Amino acid sequence: MKPKELKERLAVVEELEKKLTRENKSKKVDPEGKGASVEKYVANIHKLDERIATMRLQAEDREGNKEVALGTSKINYIDPRLTVVFAKKFDVPIEKFFSKTLREKFNWAIDSIEDDDDWEF
Repeated sequence: MKPKELKERLAVVEELEKKLTRENKSKKVDPEGKGASVEKYVANIHKLDERIATMRLQAEDREGNKEVALGTSKINYIDPRLTVVFAKKFDVPIEKFFSKTLREKFNWAIDSIEDDDDWEF
């Protein structure tokens, strides 16, 4: 072994020995390397709190919507021509209002409004 390398290794060993005696006296071990910091744990706690809040809100929404059939009034009570006129007037795709099945069912309304641009109820 070269003398320079031997001196470097001895210096490292002496440093470790000093650290060992300090830890023995204080009865506490100093952590080495990258450990998880307090800031990281606090950030994780904040993220989890946000997730819990959003999950609670979603659960409340789900619970509130159990009793309501959201598409029923669209299908049974509102004239589909009104929905088609609204969609045309505000440039909203009809797919946002009617599913594929409903578009097939209300094809007559879509066709009648496309033919007559100034349709009114």
